[in-house]
Amino acid sequence: MKNLSIRIKLIIIFILIKILPLLFIAYIAYEGVLKLDTYLNKSTTFLYNQSKEIIINTANAPDFITFSKS
Repeated sequence: MKNLSIRIKLIIIFILIKILPLLFIAYIAYEGVLKLDTYLNKSTTFLYNQSKEIIINTANAPDFITFSKS
């Protein structure tokens, strides 16, 4: 390290202090986005199926309303 010029030393310090943490944070954010995508897909599919079931059950429900003639 003693043989390196001040310019090279500064570049190395910059990489260690700025670039590596930035890459680490980007990786964490990327993993978070993948997990969020998985969660949203599962949640959306569940809600779609639940809504579809409710609609089908409502459409197939017997008609309990009777009209009486007065």
